[in-house]
Amino acid sequence: MSKKLTGNRLNESQRCEIISKLSKTNPPSKSLKVSGHVNNFLWLRKSLLLTLIFTMSVSFMFLLFMSLPKLHHGRLELLVLKLPKNITELQAVRETLLIYQKEHQQQVHINVFFLYIFLQAFMIPGSIFLNILAGSLYGFYEALILVLVLATVGSALCYTLSYTILEEIVYHYFQERCEWFAHEVHHHCHNLLSYILFLRITPILPNWFINVSAPIISVPLQHFVLGTFLGLIPASVVAVKAGRILSQINSLADLYNHQTILTISVIAILVLLPVIFKRQIEQQPDPLLTKTT
Repeated sequence: MSKKLTGNRLNESQRCEIISKLSKTNPPSKSLKVSGHVNNFLWLRKSLLLTLIFTMSVSFMFLLFMSLPKLHHGRLELLVLKLPKNITELQAVRETLLIYQKEHQQQVHINVFFLYIFLQAFMIPGSIFLNILAGSLYGFYEALILVLVLATVGSALCYTLSYTILEEIVYHYFQERCEWFAHEVHHHCHNLLSYILFLRITPILPNWFINVSAPIISVPLQHFVLGTFLGLIPASVVAVKAGRILSQINSLADLYNHQTILTISVIAILVLLPVIFKRQIEQQPDPLLTKTT
């Protein structure tokens, strides 16, 4: 596979040609397999490197949270500080952070920032809870910009991890999905940003798979970053708004009512409309050529 594609300036035709060749060949598997067998040395080396990076990141997050100063609070048994798994736990975490913010606002900000990026970079579930939490701790626009920037940075780090370490491993386990995605990217290569936006808005592909497979099929980093930032706006708006009424929410299902789903669907259709109109115009015969013939 041609490496360092994201760093080169390619025009649309060059990028489409590269993606077309990639969709017809399966280069990631060549470095992973030798004579039909998995390259154990490559597998071990990349697995150890990923484990080292993950361990260092976990250690950093542990030290970061352990460095939080003690609170002088009368009812310490009410304080809960952990990664929430449901709305009830999220509400308890919010109450704890509100108390922390009164005495140590800067430390709370730093921990939330790094935790969000950590979850996104290593594809760990829980970002949706942090989106809601941000909406309950900050103003609407402040929280919205914050979650969009952190989600984009975390996704870009995941992209980088896949590009440098996980490329062959991801292709090995998700070969059919990667080939399907490569075919779709080639099909939409002249409107790649709109297609990435569409994927981010709709649940056609999970976000974690987009993050790890995009570098494999040569989606340029600039398209990936911009498509991620803009495409996550609808879902982020829903989550941040939910944070404003966190005490009234019983489950994540309450976030996505029929009106919300309809709104997101309309946005997804609007994203694709320019692409559809462009293709219809391109398919129409040139009137000058028609007259001459």
